Amino acid sequence: MGAQFAIALFMVVGTLAVFAQLHWLRTSDLGFRKENLLSITMPLPQGPIRSPGMHYAL
Repeated sequence: MGAQFAIALFMVVGTLAVFAQLHWLRTSDLGFRKENLLSITMPLPQGPIRSPGMHYAL
């Protein structure tokens, strides 16, 4: 019974910590203006993508 309470308490504290970190990330100054970013999309290569170690993984 005590172990279950400790695990539940750990999960609640962990959830609150993650929530606080995400809130800080959303509200903090990132050091640049999002409106002035330049985004360049690169075309994907045509055909299959080959990697030297790919055939070993499959």
